[in-house]
Amino acid sequence: KKTRKLDRALSLTSAGQREKKKKRIAMGCGASKKQNTLTPQPKDTNSTNTSQLKQDEDSRIHEKTAAPLTDRSTTAVKNSNTGKPLRVLVLHVSPLGENSNTNKIINKFLEAYRQSHPSDTLVERDISSGQSVKPYTQHRVRAKFATWAGDEDAVAEDDKEEWEYTKNLAKEFASFDRVVIGNPVWNFSISNQLKKYFDHVIQPLISFDPQTYSGKLGHMSVLLVCSAGMENFFGGEKDYNLPLIKTMLSMMGIGDIKTIEFTGAANFKEVPAKLEGTYKEAQEI
Repeated sequence: KKTRKLDRALSLTSAGQREKKKKRIAMGCGASKKQNTLTPQPKDTNSTNTSQLKQDEDSRIHEKTAAPLTDRSTTAVKNSNTGKPLRVLVLHVSPLGENSNTNKIINKFLEAYRQSHPSDTLVERDISSGQSVKPYTQHRVRAKFATWAGDEDAVAEDDKEEWEYTKNLAKEFASFDRVVIGNPVWNFSISNQLKKYFDHVIQPLISFDPQTYSGKLGHMSVLLVCSAGMENFFGGEKDYNLPLIKTMLSMMGIGDIKTIEFTGAANFKEVPAKLEGTYKEAQEI
């Protein structure tokens, strides 16, 4: 009796297996289990890179439309090491234009930088004119303190329009990997235009944590191209320029700061010869 039950069970099992096999053949799955095992496919890097480049392009488009400052030039090529271009902001601060010592030094630096980093994105901005950076008004002050508690939506309705400009400028600054800043000394400190620019970009939730006062831009490195009329000005007792700007950068978490320091600009006869030495430093930094 047990033998008959076993034979009947085996018969049913075989019939079930035959039925399953017929279904697999009908569905085009007649290959063996080994053959049907999927081989892991390599990741579609072209698709990933295409998506990333599209995001970068969207960012650059937003940059041109949202940024209130003057673009002097932009270049963008894919960085072979990171898969996307490093973003470099260059701030021209002196109102002297081509006659500015800091601008001359920056231009020499950029000549060498473009050759050694051909795939980086360079964005040059001239913030020297009175209208290039908007005033830091009461609406912007109120909006800043409204967000201090950690709520961007706390900004009052009549402050939102002016706050939008400041918020976009701060977020744009935070999006760069490297920043080159022309930093001429004005009355022992930084220029009013550069100070006004920093008033906009140093913002809670964007460049620093308002609860811990820790900076959020630790990914960024900065090169300060400095110029002063006095000999050996930087680091001296009258230097309120570098201590101030380094403190502001530190507030945003930026610790990687390099300087090119040109002094004695008031001695006009010696300036051309001294600039040649500074040009070499700028091209080698």
